[in-house]
Amino acid sequence: MLFRSHGSDDYVRTMGYLEGIGIVRKIVLLGATDDRLRMQLDLSTGMEGFRSVIGVGQVLEADADPNGTVFHLRP
Repeated sequence: MLFRSHGSDDYVRTMGYLEGIGIVRKIVLLGATDDRLRMQLDLSTGMEGFRSVIGVGQVLEADADPNGTVFHLRP
């Protein structure tokens, strides 16, 4: 998965949010640049469940990505 970010504050916010979601069992950071975090998530529910949970959480939002694996932080 790819998460759009804008610096270290977004990294901390994204990681804190993901670590607090019960369906996320493991997070592996695969790479980071100034504006992107590439992660592998071990999810107990799969992508559909993940998208449902973040839709309620008001922290992350899915981008218009055909694969549905790119997300960004909401303001």
